[in-house]
This record gives sequence, C-alpha cells and structure tokens, in this order.
Amino acid sequence: MSSPARVTIDNRTATALTTHVTRNYWVEGDGASIDGKSIPAHSQQAFDISAKTGHHGELDIQLLETGSRRLIATLDIKSIKDPQDGHGLQPRSDIDGLQITAVGHRSSPGASDLRRIEVTLLDASTARLPYNQVSMKASHNSYQRDESLIDQIRWDNTTPYNSGCGAVELDISQSSDGKAWSVGHDASYHEHYRQLSGFLADLTAWARETPGHDVITLHLDLKHTATANFPAELDAYLRDRLPEGSVYSPAALMGTAPTLAKGAEANGWPTLEALRNRFIICITGDGDDKKTYAETDPKARLCFADKDIDADGTPSDAHRVFFNIHILHASRDKWMKTFRDNAGKPQVITRAYEANSEDNWNDCLNSGCNLIATNKIRGHAWAMVGTQRFARKVPLV
Repeated sequence: MSSPARVTIDNRTATALTTHVTRNYWVEGDGASIDGKSIPAHSQQAFDISAKTGHHGELDIQLLETGSRRLIATLDIKSIKDPQDGHGLQPRSDIDGLQITAVGHRSSPGASDLRRIEVTLLDASTARLPYNQVSMKASHNSYQRDESLIDQIRWDNTTPYNSGCGAVELDISQSSDGKAWSVGHDASYHEHYRQLSGFLADLTAWARETPGHDVITLHLDLKHTATANFPAELDAYLRDRLPEGSVYSPAALMGTAPTLAKGAEANGWPTLEALRNRFIICITGDGDDKKTYAETDPKARLCFADKDIDADGTPSDAHRVFFNIHILHASRDKWMKTFRDNAGKPQVITRAYEANSEDNWNDCLNSGCNLIATNKIRGHAWAMVGTQRFARKVPLV
C-alpha cells in the first residue's frame, strides 16, 4: 500500500516561487505532482505526493524565484511515509533574509492514512516591521502553568514551538487599601496568593540578564478593583517595580493627537527593533474597569486597555487599540474575516483566545491575528508562528 501525503507550502514572502524537483526515490509519478508548480507571493498551495508501496519515498525540492530562477530555498523530504520523524524533513534557506520551517505529521484530521508536510517561508527581517504588522504566540493564564513565566518567554531556536511567547497574561486583584495586587483567578484579593510584585521582579531580572531582548506584551486581566483611583494606583505600582523607561506607553503612540486611535493612525507603531528592551502592558478583563482605565486621563496611563468584541464585531474605539475575541471553531468564518479585514491597521491590534487546536491556531495565523493566545505552550509542533518570535502578518484570502 502506498503512503500518500499532502505538502502545503505557505509562501509568506513577497517573492513568487516555482517548484523544481531535483531528486526522487521511490515516489509515485517521480514527483511530477509538485514539480514546476507556481506559488504566488503571499499565497498557500497544496500538493499531493505518495511514496511507493513498501518504501519511505524521498523527494528533494528547490524553490526558485519565478522568472529569474534564482534559488531561494531547498526542502529535502527524507521520508514521505514518516515525515514526523525528526530527520524526515530538512529545509534550508539559500538566501539571506529568509527563514523556512517544515513540520511533518503522520496523519490528517479525518484521514488517518494521509500524511501532512507543512512548509512555511517567512521574511526574516521582522525587526524592521512595526508592532502592529506582526503575529506572535501568547500564553493564556500564564500563572497557572507548569512552566514559569520566564520559561514561557524564553526562545529556543531548536524547537520554536516550545515556549517562545511574545505575550503573557496574569489575572490580578486589588487589595482594599489599593496598595497591593495578588495574582489568581478569584475575583478578590488574597494576601497568601503570589503577588504581582513577584512576577514583575521575575520580568525585571530576565530583562537585565537579556540585554536587547524582544518586546514582551504583558496582559493584566482585572478580576477585582477596590478603589476609584485604581488606574493611577496600578500605574504607580508597576512603575515602582519595572525598570525605568522600560514600558512603551499610550502617550508615546498618541503624540499630540486628541485620541489614542487617531494617534495610532497618525504616528504608527514603532518597529520591533525600536521596541527592544521594552514591555507593552495591556489591561484586559472586567469590561467596566478596563473602560474606566482607558478613559481616565489617557495620556497619563502607563498601560493600554483592550475591548472585547464579537467574532464579527467592529474593532473601533477612540481610547483603545487592542481588541479581544474569544474564538470558537463554529464561528471561524466570522472571526477570520474580522482578523483579515483589520490586519495591519495601526489602530487595531487583535488578540484571539483560546487557540487550543491546530486548526484554530492556523486559522488565526493565516488570517493575520496579532496575538494568538493558547494553553499549548510546549509539546505541540504546530503552536508557533515560525522560526522567530514574530512573523509578518500576511492574511491569506
């Protein structure tokens, strides 16, 4: 019995590609189904191949720039039958400024005998992209995990799907005197819970040990506030515990504009390079509290605040540029359209939660969501945006 596989090549670069099979070994049709095929820029193409009965099947494929025939990247498939094996796929970039990843799966949803090979090409120059034009992995309820907060942030080039988060999340509650914040899911302050100050100390220590670190987004989910002055009290608490000047604030984006949204449109976000050694903090959680935070003396605020919208909602608010969508697979067509329609807009930063399945993860990534929040932090090969912490947002139509 032959071993069929579907090879999907996701070309997230500005270069149109043409495939060229240079070697095949025990492959049905000698690889003709994938040879000489076009893959336009910013597009995705799927090809079906099969190893002959009783053989693993090997296929070497060059990806050439259409027209010039310049070699862009190479994919060597050492085993069509077992592409999930660590040595079964060998992708490599043949030019500077490009990253290529390949992940193999022994089966496909609904077709246990159909192997999957997923190849992604990305522009490696993400440092020159503004914050609003990239996608990143985000940890949901980061304090509840086996991995420490810092373990979830750490980047590992050898297994980019393990941790490597660009964003983390903590649920917080304020003490009755307004001076302390505990971390936990309960909607009340607990003195015996770990305090927010401990997590901030971890982030500060990591930042000092990692000069030039990538920008990290910290979501603070408000479970309980105790005072009318909580916006200023929270800001003061954070300023006292994070390195001076380490937080990129709404005022910097707003500039002289009358509102945050207008400031984002007029000024645009800094590049990832410019945001090195910085944190971006976004208030999420209780709807009334985060609205109060965003609208109370906006230029004095240290943090951004998000707004919850429905899957097909309109992400628009004068004082908020972060928008949160609880994704459900049944409504995927709606939220994918929302992500696609708003991809790259400086006044709209989108966050999806909870992207806990491979299908939902890929749908978020392919439709251009900025922050893809998941519980699958380690051990899931699909839970990554590429071989860097950030990937250029290229929504597929």
